[in-house]
Amino acid sequence: MDTALNLELPQGCYMQAFADDLIVVISGNDKDCLEENGNLVLKKLVAWGARHKLMFNASKTFLLPIIYDERPNMKDPRELKLNYQKVVAKNSIRYLGVI
Repeated sequence: MDTALNLELPQGCYMQAFADDLIVVISGNDKDCLEENGNLVLKKLVAWGARHKLMFNASKTFLLPIIYDERPNMKDPRELKLNYQKVVAKNSIRYLGVI
C-alpha cells in the first residue's frame, strides 16, 4: 500500500492507510469539483491496483459527505464510481473500528 500513498493527487486531496485499509479525503471548491477530483482519485487507485494485481472492493467503499457551507444532502450526493459501480453515500462510516 506504500506506493499507493505516493500517487499524484489533485490539490487538497490525500490518502492515509493502515495495513490494507485506505481512507481518501477529497476536497474541492464546489460539488462538481468534488465529483471530478473523487473520480480522478478512484481511477488512479484502480490503475495502481491493476499494476499490483489488486482490486478494491466496491461493496466496502463508501462516500461520507462533509460540507461546511451547507447541509449535506444524502438524496443528491456526488456520483463517484469505483470499477463502474456507484460508491454509496452514508451518514457515518467505520474506519479502523471508529465510527
